Amino acid sequence: MSVELGNLTLITTRNICNKNCPFCIAKSAGKVYNKATANIEEFRDFENILQKLDKKNIRFNRFVLSGNGEPSFYEYEHILTICKVYKKHINIFNGVRIHTSGNIFFDERKFNLFNELENVEFDILRVSLDSKRDMQILEYDKDYTKTKSFKMAKNIKIDIALTNILEHENFAEELKKYIDKYPNIKNVRLKELLCGKEDTPQTKWINDHRLDKKTINSILNSLLIDYKFKYKCGEKFVYENDKNNLIYGASGNFKYYNNDFIISNNRLMNYDEENVNIEDIYRLCEN
Repeated sequence: MSVELGNLTLITTRNICNKNCPFCIAKSAGKVYNKATANIEEFRDFENILQKLDKKNIRFNRFVLSGNGEPSFYEYEHILTICKVYKKHINIFNGVRIHTSGNIFFDERKFNLFNELENVEFDILRVSLDSKRDMQILEYDKDYTKTKSFKMAKNIKIDIALTNILEHENFAEELKKYIDKYPNIKNVRLKELLCGKEDTPQTKWINDHRLDKKTINSILNSLLIDYKFKYKCGEKFVYENDKNNLIYGASGNFKYYNNDFIISNNRLMNYDEENVNIEDIYRLCEN
């Protein structure tokens, strides 16, 4: 019997990133490993874990490459290894998602490794549809939207943080222009930033800048009414040309991750970072 779960995420531990997001989840949760160099040993059991999942006929909606920084800063040989292992077990997944700060689009060699994969999606976080504003807030100095690779990417997903930095009064109109300008942006997720009770600079920034529910509802209503977005399923909306999905959801709400699992430092874990036995996953799915 085949069982299909949510996402299986390989979290790399190198924390180098070319952005400095003021709401960085890794920093807020204290999960920055301060690891300036990569070691192939981090992926030693990656293939072994996939083999066991495959043998048990456990399937996932998507394989995700993520990290506490920018995964594409890993050496080419390490990314090549990840891609080779993924392709050996591609039947486990319906698709693959690459979390990126946008840096991957400046390295054509690494970009091509990912872009040649079937059903690939590049996932980028923004706080503004205006690149200059986005670069100023997230502290990066090169506009990835102007690269050849960005225009060649098969499928792009942008996550837009719902904060008071966003041009929210005319957001529906600006979003329509943006996704019309970049036709390979197939998915847009509006993220309501959530934070824990920890007293961190990231938590303070979120509390000082996140939008209130009234403003968020106003944005959603403008998308539904003015630009003919329609409810599709649960939190999902669909754009009128049926080529773009618009999703609204809260970042950091783990109730959506019950069927998602993580591989990090050669361990298979759930989102509570508890070790998971593959036998237990299978029995859980059967029930």
